Amino acid sequence: MKNNSLILVALALFAHGFPPSCSKAQASIPTRIGNGLVVSPYLYPKAANQELGASTLKWDLWVDDINGTPFASISLPSGGSTTEYLRGDKSWQTLNTAAVPESGNLYYTDVRARLALSAGAPISYDSGTGVFSMPAGSSIADGYITSAAFSTFNGKEPAIAPGASTQYFRGDKTFQTLNTAAVPESGNLYYTDVRARAALSATAPVAYDNSTGVISMPAGSSTQNGYVSTSAQSVAGEKTHENAIGLKELSSTPSNPSAGYQKIYAKNDGKVYRLQSSGTETELGAGGGGGGVTRISAQFQLGADNNPGAGNPFTFSVENWDTNSAYNTGTGLFTVPEGGQYLVSSAGCTASVSPFYADVYVNSTKTHFLFHALTTFAASGAAQVAVSAGDTISVRPNASNALGFSSGNYACTTTITKLTGL
Repeated sequence: MKNNSLILVALALFAHGFPPSCSKAQASIPTRIGNGLVVSPYLYPKAANQELGASTLKWDLWVDDINGTPFASISLPSGGSTTEYLRGDKSWQTLNTAAVPESGNLYYTDVRARLALSAGAPISYDSGTGVFSMPAGSSIADGYITSAAFSTFNGKEPAIAPGASTQYFRGDKTFQTLNTAAVPESGNLYYTDVRARAALSATAPVAYDNSTGVISMPAGSSTQNGYVSTSAQSVAGEKTHENAIGLKELSSTPSNPSAGYQKIYAKNDGKVYRLQSSGTETELGAGGGGGGVTRISAQFQLGADNNPGAGNPFTFSVENWDTNSAYNTGTGLFTVPEGGQYLVSSAGCTASVSPFYADVYVNSTKTHFLFHALTTFAASGAAQVAVSAGDTISVRPNASNALGFSSGNYACTTTITKLTGL
């Protein structure tokens, strides 16, 4: 290619001619810069009279043979065509990719093209053969749709326009209102009064008319079973019962009855009680002879030696029983829940060598003498007092001696009980 360029430069110089030799000044020795290419610089005067003065540096360039003899002319081979090029050896050659070697830009090959491609599922690709393929689609694998499958899909129903939320898509491909009128019975039946009435029955004393659905029961009487009427529940006059009346035993005292009423009931302690509207619970049948003993009762005893001082209540810290929670172990006072006659009994002994007297107090007033306990001896006594609801009962040492009970070997107890009928 270098030789070809030199030839073209030489041809251009021949076409335009060399500058006149008379115009050259200070020419240098010609220099060969390539095979057949010679350059010779010189100063060329710029003045019109061609005298030396301001000048321009120029060069002569010409082509000679290898021996330095200038060519008079250049001969090119004949017979070139539009599909040929002049090769460096000055011969016309066919111009195509076979004549031009690769350098950076590569020529196409099947191998190069195949390696430049790839494929993703469901497409498969063989880079050795360049073959792309795809399996037929199925329910378990992606792929192309077969003609048979296309015919199947093409025969499906077109998109269904939505209806209302109260409708259903009927077999004739129309939306219809969905309710029980549109759904016939089959096994599961719809409700009707006739079916509901026929499903019920009754046994005596309940009466039932399955044609009307009316349920009834007659009033109970001595000749038939039935309901208890309001009038029958209010017992007026004397009633005679030939059989025993059964009472269910209760585990605890029931709620108080209304004013003017009383409750009779049995408890799981094997006893029968009467409960008044005031809350007073009385055991019935105790003591025989048809009499009764009130259930207002409390018994308490010493838990330790007690010396409250003259005129102050003894405080019994241990309660054996207290039916109405009337006794206060902190103050030693029994608060009367219901007015009447109460029996107060007490027993004790001296806690020292000094004797003392025990008296009954109602509220803050001494009402009765109980006993006189001598030195280190036990004593007991009882007194009956009349009190009103809300009064307090207590046992106190006399004013002349402030010694108290002993909790030693003697049962130092006090019992307060309401007497029945008094």
